[in-house]
Amino acid sequence: FITTRRVDHFIAHSSHMLNFLRRVKWVSKNKITLVNNAIDTSNINNVYIKLKAERRPKNKYGIVFISRLIPGKKIDRLIEAFASVSKIYPESILSIIGEGPFKINLEEMVRGLNIENKVKFLGGIYDDRILAEHLYRNSIFVLPGVGGLSFNTAMAAGLPIIHTYADGT
Repeated sequence: FITTRRVDHFIAHSSHMLNFLRRVKWVSKNKITLVNNAIDTSNINNVYIKLKAERRPKNKYGIVFISRLIPGKKIDRLIEAFASVSKIYPESILSIIGEGPFKINLEEMVRGLNIENKVKFLGGIYDDRILAEHLYRNSIFVLPGVGGLSFNTAMAAGLPIIHTYADGT
């Protein structure tokens, strides 16, 4: 409470954060501005619509994750779950799009689970058209940890989303 008094103004990136500041940190309403964290997904959506109209092939067992490769995203749990899924659905592929300090640990984990041929680390993809093509090829988007703008990206590409309630996303 003492530190919030010393701040002139807060920018909340979501209504969840705004409510947290108001109810938990007791910040007055006039000291908070809500600025929703969003991105322009029109390019991704346009490419998705084009690929869908062309009836491009998809992997019906393709799973995709997009975000920073950090512990809070719980990608390790996704990889563990995927190892089990891939035994039941051998044609399944997990595509991991993103960069971050946790990548080396995740690659070691994938090798330890002996699923290197099923998990693709694609790095950061910052071209919307290329990203949309990768998303289109998959059938589901999974985000097991804290949220982010990747939800918006997955929705623009028409993907169903599996996620956990982690941060109000």
